[in-house]
Amino acid sequence: MESGLTKKQKVIKITLITTSIVLSVLALILSYYTIFVNNKDSVKINLNDGVKIFNEEWIELEPGYSVEREFFIKNEGTQKVYYKVYIENLSGTLVEATNVTISSGDIILFSGAVTELAKDNAQSLDSELNVNEKRILKIKFSLSEKVGNVKSNGKLKFDICAMATKADNNPDRIFSKGE
Repeated sequence: MESGLTKKQKVIKITLITTSIVLSVLALILSYYTIFVNNKDSVKINLNDGVKIFNEEWIELEPGYSVEREFFIKNEGTQKVYYKVYIENLSGTLVEATNVTISSGDIILFSGAVTELAKDNAQSLDSELNVNEKRILKIKFSLSEKVGNVKSNGKLKFDICAMATKADNNPDRIFSKGE
């Protein structure tokens, strides 16, 4: 009595089993790639290639005059980001009397007291920054019109910094402490 399967049927059965095993292994490899390799998204922002925007140690301001510099911010990460520019190490006789404006072309992104640009107070400036997108910005420091000549020849010292956070699944533009 024969086993009931012809030689051709046995070959088809072995081929189907082998194909099923190969497809299962490929599915495992694909899921590994999707979970572990694709999730290595990074958030990396380039502020002016690390070159200080103001080379002077102290900026001297007088009523009626302003100091303006152009700089850039570039997304060098692997995903779209929101970014913010902020001020650290703010000191000098003009801290309470200085206004700052950040613009992109003719669009004013921020205008207010320099103290409002502290890291914890600064807000995301505008729309998302796509991967490898570079945005040219201007920052301008000026004395408040209320100062008068009382603080003539005052000084201001600060560092301009930037940080980014992922844009996807972050509609409130929340910047975590570690970013």
